[in-house]
Amino acid sequence: MNHNEVALLEERWIETQHARPTPQVRTLPLHDLILAPEVFQGRMTEVSGHLQEDHTRDLVRGIKSARTHLEPMTVFWIDGCYYIIDGHHRHAAYSRCEHDLPELMVAIPVNEFTGTFHEAVILSATANTKNKLPMSVIEKRQKAWDLLNLGKDFYGTQTNITAITGVSKNTVGKYKKLHDECLEEGSDPKSYSLQEVICNAREDVEYNEVWEDMQAQAKANILRRVMGPVGRSHPEVMAKVMMLYLGEALAEILVEDMAHQLGMPLKVDEDEEWEDIPF
Repeated sequence: MNHNEVALLEERWIETQHARPTPQVRTLPLHDLILAPEVFQGRMTEVSGHLQEDHTRDLVRGIKSARTHLEPMTVFWIDGCYYIIDGHHRHAAYSRCEHDLPELMVAIPVNEFTGTFHEAVILSATANTKNKLPMSVIEKRQKAWDLLNLGKDFYGTQTNITAITGVSKNTVGKYKKLHDECLEEGSDPKSYSLQEVICNAREDVEYNEVWEDMQAQAKANILRRVMGPVGRSHPEVMAKVMMLYLGEALAEILVEDMAHQLGMPLKVDEDEEWEDIPF
């Protein structure tokens, strides 16, 4: 989440409330729909990009097959513009169909949200964690961190963050502790992603091979109970399970590390950089 953009949009919303149209819009042309993914979207391309692309393709096929609109997107008026707060993949699908079905793009159905700016941000977070393409665990946790950084005016209580994002109350409590520690150290938590904060925290605790082996064994025991014999008899299923759970970025890191542990050569593009997301 780009906190500077959040502050800028909120300021524009406050300053232009007097000019807000009274009638609520029900349809809008495609090009009148504005995207602000750093404010009203929480998915991470590096984590769930392949799932997002599959979902968008399904929506495109649905539009072209039925030659009709999808369910309404939710929009929010700010300074004469209508920002999408729920419906980013629907917008992407419409954009891909614009050339083939221009008649549909003249009046796309929308629902206008008329609450406050804070409520719009929360509604966006809630919709994007519970709609047809749920966020991954990593994305939900990052959204919880973002809400903590926005302050209590946005999220109210830590319990609300759990309800909005689906992240457990215990985990939210840990993130709040990290947030408070940043402030105590004189750092601005808004300037760090959750990944960076966790990495910094790990530098302050003992992290060695013995600890790593113990953690790995504990998690392996859980996998055995959950996967049963399928995990051993069908490695291709296990591979897909790990791919879906981790996402592409972490799956690449897993493959590289497993090859290293087994002493197997692994050809890697020297120019390619892998981003470690350690949670």
